[in-house]
Formats: sequence, C-alpha cells, structure tokens
Amino acid sequence: MKKTLIFLLLSFVSDFYGQTIIKNMENVKYNYVTKKQFLLYDPTKKDLDYLKYFKATDTKTSLLVLYMLSKDSIKIVSGGKLIKEERFTPGNSTSVRSIQPISNQKSLEIIFYRTTGAEKIDISAEDLKKYKFVYLSPKQKPLELEFTNFWKMFM
Repeated sequence: MKKTLIFLLLSFVSDFYGQTIIKNMENVKYNYVTKKQFLLYDPTKKDLDYLKYFKATDTKTSLLVLYMLSKDSIKIVSGGKLIKEERFTPGNSTSVRSIQPISNQKSLEIIFYRTTGAEKIDISAEDLKKYKFVYLSPKQKPLELEFTNFWKMFM
C-alpha cells in the first residue's frame, strides 16, 4: 500500500512539474482583408499553381504562411491534432520560413516556444473558413495576424 501511494505521489509530482505552462499571447492584432472573395483554384491560371503544390485547391483548406522567424520553435495544432512542430535556425530572415496547409473547418492553435516561455494564439474555425491565407510574423509588434484571400509576394 505504501509503495503504491509513493508511486502515485511521485507520478503526480513529475507530471505536474513536467508540464509546460502555455499562456495566451498578448498584443495580437487581427487584420481582416476583405477586398476579394475566397480564392478558388483555377487550373487555367498559372499564378495559382502554388495552391496545387500545397494541396490547397479545395474550399476546406487554407494556407498558414509564417515569415520573419529566427530562433523560434513553433507547434501548430489543428482541431486538437498536432500537424507541425518545427525549430527554425537562427538568422536574420525576412522571407517566408514556412507554408503549412491547414483545415479551415477546425480551430487552430499556434504555440511559440521562446526563452521567456510558451505563448499561444488561438484562431477560430469561423475566421479560417472565410479566408484562403493567414499570414503571421512574430517579429511584428504588436504581432499581426492577417487574414486575406490573395497571395502576397515576398522578396
């Protein structure tokens, strides 16, 4: 009985201290660009080949574009399921670092792991359903999350 109690207590303590505390990110600006309709794939237009490449030609898939990332670790969770976990190498990059197809039918969590701790952004499925692209850069202050239906060109 004592061994079982000690084992359960040690298990609880190790689980409690082993968890990462994730707080919701503060100072997030949500920018909704509603100039165009939801972008549909048209095989006659060559400028939309990237939608085919990322398998985002249907209306249930959007693209999450992360840029200006350096020394960041991120985790992307869609509808409770991990879809990507990546650590970016240090550097002064102003370009696109990751393009991730995501389901726009489920809520999305983006978790940034930094030296100051883990921070999370929650994006609702209602926001995602209306837009083909979500652009995000953690270097902007305040962090801007841009929802749009057109592809941005990055230099």
